[in-house]
Amino acid sequence: TQFLRPLVPITLDESVIHRPELLSLDWQKQYIKAQREALRVGYMPRLGVFVQGAYGNPGLNMLEDKFKFYAMFGVKLSWNIGKLYTLGNDRRLLETESSRIDNEREIFLYNTHLETDDTRASLLALSEKMKDDKEVIRLREDIRRAAETAVAEGTMSVTDLLDEIDKEHKARIEHSMHELQYLQTAYNLKHIVSCD
Repeated sequence: TQFLRPLVPITLDESVIHRPELLSLDWQKQYIKAQREALRVGYMPRLGVFVQGAYGNPGLNMLEDKFKFYAMFGVKLSWNIGKLYTLGNDRRLLETESSRIDNEREIFLYNTHLETDDTRASLLALSEKMKDDKEVIRLREDIRRAAETAVAEGTMSVTDLLDEIDKEHKARIEHSMHELQYLQTAYNLKHIVSCD
C-alpha cells in the first residue's frame, strides 16, 4: 500500500465561520420569532362571518306548516381577554430566551476565534520549526560529507561516520514529524472554522 501525503487545506477566512452550532442557534431564533407572532395573534380579537341555510318544515316561522327555504347570516366577534393577563410575562420570557441565544452565539464565536488564533499560532510555530529543520538537515548533510571525506583520508573512524549518518537521519525524521504536525494542525483549523 502506498501512502499519499494529504494536501494542506486551503487557508480559510476565520471571520466567516460555518458551523452547525450557529445554524442551530439561528433556527432557535426563528422559533422565538414564530412564538412572538403566535403571541401577537393570540390576544387579538377574532372576527368571523357565517352563513347557514336549510329547507324544512317548519321554516323560520313556526306557525306556518309548509316546507320553506331559509337562511341565516351573521358576524361573530370573539376575544379571549385571558391572554392579556399573561401577555407581559410571555413577552419577557421570549425576550429572555432571545437574549440567552444571543449570548450563547457570542460566547461560541468568541471561543471559536480564540481557538483559531491558538491554532494559527501553532501553525506559524510549526512552519518556523520546519524551516529550522531544513537548515539542520543541510548542516547535517555537510557534516556527513565532511565525515565521509575524513574516513576516506583515514582521519576518522567508520563508527564516527555512522554516528553522523544517524544524526542526519534523526534530523530528517524530526522534519517529517513536524510536517505531519503541521498538516494535522491545518486540518484542525479547517474543522474549527467549517465542518465541510
